[in-house]
Amino acid sequence: MSSELPGHIVSTTFCAIASILIAYQVFKHPNKLRIFILVYSILTLPASVIATLQIEGYVSYRTNSMVYLISTLLMTVIHFFMLLDVGYRLRRGDGDWKHYLVVVGIVFLTITCILLFVQIIIMAVNHDGEQHFPLQGAFIAGVVAALIGDSSVFTYTFMPLIYWKKNRVNDGYSRTTALGIWFYLIQNIWYFLYGVIYIWFFVMNTWDAFPTLLALDYALRFIENLLYTWPPPKWAIDYLSAKLPNTSVQLSTRKTGESSTANHAMSSERYNKEDDVEYGNSPSKYPTVPDQHSTFGSEVTIIK
Repeated sequence: MSSELPGHIVSTTFCAIASILIAYQVFKHPNKLRIFILVYSILTLPASVIATLQIEGYVSYRTNSMVYLISTLLMTVIHFFMLLDVGYRLRRGDGDWKHYLVVVGIVFLTITCILLFVQIIIMAVNHDGEQHFPLQGAFIAGVVAALIGDSSVFTYTFMPLIYWKKNRVNDGYSRTTALGIWFYLIQNIWYFLYGVIYIWFFVMNTWDAFPTLLALDYALRFIENLLYTWPPPKWAIDYLSAKLPNTSVQLSTRKTGESSTANHAMSSERYNKEDDVEYGNSPSKYPTVPDQHSTFGSEVTIIK
């Protein structure tokens, strides 16, 4: 038995359990974001299984590499448009899709997809050759382009989340803002960890480390999927809410009516309405009378 097999078994088992937990949340609290993540998880799980089978020689290196490239192409596109969808929901009106960050994201997404597609084609047509792994130069360039493009769109997505006001609006605003900060932080931590494992792989400079990279890569993908489908821990939101300064943060709003006094929905993902706000927050925490900032203090949560 290969020394790498236990790690792959743990990774694949985790991915399978994560898929079940994601499916449970989709069944219990369905929304567009969760459905996107579930579909992606179902399509990615076989890639993790194939990586494990390759360790024991049941699957060829070429097949494993091609499945990885296809899965990565799918992840790049889905994650990109998922972030754009969230970015649209964070804005008062239509999103500025000509914003330089969006343009940068689209350019680097296109570069990434082209590099991945070229590698897939080369490996597919070179069936009898010696090309068992992705092209090293294209592989490195694709990873860098993907990180730049995804980070650009992520930055654009959360730009309207925070802007400062002279006074704290209310505890409802603080709590909803804390949810936004939570997702902003965990996504950045995920980017950091994802970058670390690829830097490690590049420093190792050997395809012998590729199986280990895949075990970590697939596990990180499902960790992110879980973080976006399951609600954050209550203690973390309580802590962030309490730490928001008096010059507190107020989420941006979007009109939901025609007049200037029309209702505004709190910015976040807008998947859940007031009757679905989680953590059992007391209604007294949220304003029932319109104020100068919003007609609903905390109408939605980031995710339920």
